[in-house]
Amino acid sequence: MAVGDIYLHAQYYRNATTQQWMSKYFLVLAISPSGDIVYRVLTSQPHGRPNSPPCYHGDPVAGYYLGILGGALNKPTWLDLHPHKDMDGDIFAQNISDEVISFCRPLPIGMLCPALSCAANAPDTTNAQYGLILNARDTLGCP
Repeated sequence: MAVGDIYLHAQYYRNATTQQWMSKYFLVLAISPSGDIVYRVLTSQPHGRPNSPPCYHGDPVAGYYLGILGGALNKPTWLDLHPHKDMDGDIFAQNISDEVISFCRPLPIGMLCPALSCAANAPDTTNAQYGLILNARDTLGCP
């Protein structure tokens, strides 16, 4: 697992009507010293997010436009900047082992660096997440 990796979580939430598990892709933004994962989900639903500028912190929903990434992510895609609690590293590892979470692909560094900046400065990013994301940017050598 590394910053910039995209994963598919096959049991991210339950459909309220059918109670079936629904999947979500997510992007790893940072990893804490204890191994917890700072992440945000990917969505193909704009919900008022613009394509340009790619980094959008306004209403109704903050996001970062990534474009069409290809493969299974073959629709216009945004990094959803709603707040999320960090994912416990041990739970992540168990979900990988149980094949509930699977690696998809890395996000290219040229797309990752500006996405990290946008996510770090999103209104709902916690101070702890902000610091971890900025440290990840530094480690990656982002401009």
